[in-house]
Amino acid sequence: MEFLMFYLIVFIISFFTLLINHFISIKKERVRKDIELFLFWNNLKKVNKEKLGLILVLLNSIIISLTAAVSTTFNFGYIWQILIALAFMYAFMYSTYNLIGIYIERRENKNGKHNKNRKKMAK
Repeated sequence: MEFLMFYLIVFIISFFTLLINHFISIKKERVRKDIELFLFWNNLKKVNKEKLGLILVLLNSIIISLTAAVSTTFNFGYIWQILIALAFMYAFMYSTYNLIGIYIERRENKNGKHNKNRKKMAK
């Protein structure tokens, strides 16, 4: 029960913080770094950045809360918890960004097939 409560508290705090940040960036008419990173990793051009931003707000808050919940379940030292959290966060972020990118790319193309020559993450 503690795990679920911790997950929900971290999710709510991170979701509203990221949502406020999203609306501030829309008001100032600038593109957030996570949207630029998503577009770079998936080589997408024609994307509605406001809708994508809302999707990434939800996705990033899930990633943050899962990372926090998983890393605190281990009873190691703080350094090991931080290392586990970083490894889990980067792996989960890259895989979910990749899956969402493939889905958006398939929706953009008329025939439903995604481009095989996608630009990969930094070499």
